[in-house]
Amino acid sequence: MTDSAFSKALITIDWEDADPRAIRCPVTGAIVAAGYDPATGEFTYDEEPKWGEIPTVLFHHTDEGGFEFVRPDLQAKIDQARHDLLAAGEDEDELDDFNILAEHLDPIGKVPLVFEIVTQGMAYGGGPLTSTVYVGLDLAVASSELPTSRLIFDGAEDASELATARLIFDDAEDTSKSPPSRLIFD
Repeated sequence: MTDSAFSKALITIDWEDADPRAIRCPVTGAIVAAGYDPATGEFTYDEEPKWGEIPTVLFHHTDEGGFEFVRPDLQAKIDQARHDLLAAGEDEDELDDFNILAEHLDPIGKVPLVFEIVTQGMAYGGGPLTSTVYVGLDLAVASSELPTSRLIFDGAEDASELATARLIFDDAEDTSKSPPSRLIFD
């Protein structure tokens, strides 16, 4: 991957030989990637989240199914970039939407954060199986767009049930131009 806006915002979570935990948006608290509840061992939700109702989510992509959600304004940027790249002579076979997003768009959000969630295991036939999910967020969503009932708890009984996340920015003066360099779960 090139030194793109996407790669600069990328945080890889590798659940090697472990049950993946649910990933929550650090702004809204909404679940943005399915996983197991460590207390019960059960999956966190039975159906896909309503991506359009989570204001920070830009996209959700799986390596098996492609894009399951893309914000309309981001899709418009991808479509325009495809048009520009084709006009510049790029090979159309190399320009799927995910490749354009990952390699050619800048910026992808005001304060982008892209989770790359990798799970590994064994297939029923005995061979290795790897799955990757990408969830793109824009953490600069105005607080007025956030439903206050989901801002902190998102279905939790109390705040102790939620992982607390802190975003660390290398350039603290202007976070709109620099994605977080680390995400720390307390």
